Amino acid sequence: MNRVLAVLALLAVSAALACSGCGTAGQGPNAPAHKPAAPNGPQVLLDQNSAPGWPNHPGATVWLDHAEYHLLARQPAQFVAIRAPLIEAPAEMQVSARFHKVGGPHGGGYGLIVDDRGTSRGDGLDQHGEYVVAEVGDNGDVGLWRRENMRWIDLLAWTPSSTVAADRAANQLDVRTMGTRVVFFVNGIQVADVDAGITGPNVGAFAGGDGNEVVLERFSVQSLPTAPQPRQARAQSQSPSGAPPAPSAPPAADPSGWQRIQQLVMGIATDVDGIYQSVAAGPNDPHSPVNDRSALTDDAQRLGAAQDKARQLEDELQKLQQFGPSSP
Repeated sequence: MNRVLAVLALLAVSAALACSGCGTAGQGPNAPAHKPAAPNGPQVLLDQNSAPGWPNHPGATVWLDHAEYHLLARQPAQFVAIRAPLIEAPAEMQVSARFHKVGGPHGGGYGLIVDDRGTSRGDGLDQHGEYVVAEVGDNGDVGLWRRENMRWIDLLAWTPSSTVAADRAANQLDVRTMGTRVVFFVNGIQVADVDAGITGPNVGAFAGGDGNEVVLERFSVQSLPTAPQPRQARAQSQSPSGAPPAPSAPPAADPSGWQRIQQLVMGIATDVDGIYQSVAAGPNDPHSPVNDRSALTDDAQRLGAAQDKARQLEDELQKLQQFGPSSP
C-alpha cells in the first residue's frame, strides 16, 4: 500500500506542476489557437477560460456563452457533431473531455468523436460523416457507433453501466485510439474495447437526443506512448575450448507488459488531473467540490479508480522483476 500511495503522490505532484501555468489564457488577437502542451502532456483545446477555433453558431446548435460551450440537438431526429480545432493529430492518442447535461428530456447522450476522416463539415449541422462516436446516456448507459455517411453501425449498442453519472451530473470521458482499436473510459473506468474498422486524424464532440443540451467543460488530446520494441539478444561468441560457457542472457521483458504499464500510468495521470482541475479554481468556485456535491462525488470516483490502477501497476512492476540482470 505504501508503494501505491507513493505512486499516487508522485503523479499528483507531476499533474499539479504540469498544470500550474494553465490558470488564465490570454484572449487578445495574438493569443495562440490552443494552449501549448508539455512534452507528452495533454494539449488543451477547450476549457472554461478559452475555446478558440471551435464552431460557434448562436441560435443554432453550438455556441459559447459566458465561458460555457453548449451543444444543443435543436432539430428533431438530428444530432450535433463538431470537429475540434486540432492542428496536428498524434498517430496514437487519448482524447479526454468533461461534459454535463443542462437541458432537454431524458434519453439524451453526449460523447467523443474519434477517427474522423474529415468527410463532413464538422460544424454541428452536417449529418454526414465517417467517424466513431463513444457516448454516454443520461440514463446511465454507454455505447459506441461508427458513422458511415448517413447510417450508423453498432460497435457497442446501448449498455447499462454503473460508471456513468446519470441525469445532469458531470462525466469524464476518455477514448484511446491505437490503429483501428478504440478503448473507452468513463470516469476513469474502462467500459469498452472494440475494433472500429476505421482510422482518421480528426476528433471532436457529439450530442444527440431530441432537445438534448449539454455543456462541454474541457477537451484535450494527448499523444500515447508507443510500446518499446523488445531488445535483440546479442550474439554470443564461442567460448575458448575448455572455458565455462557464458551465462545465458535473461529473458527479455514482454513488450505488451511495458505497454500495459504505460497505459496504467497514463490512466492514473488522467484521474489525478481530473481531480486537480476540479480544485484548481479555488474553494470559492461554484463547481469546486466544496460547493458542488456532484464534483465531490466525481473526485471520489476518480480517486478510487486511480487507486485501483495503482494496485494493478504495482502487480505489473513486480512481474518485471523476473526480467533483466539478477540482483547480486
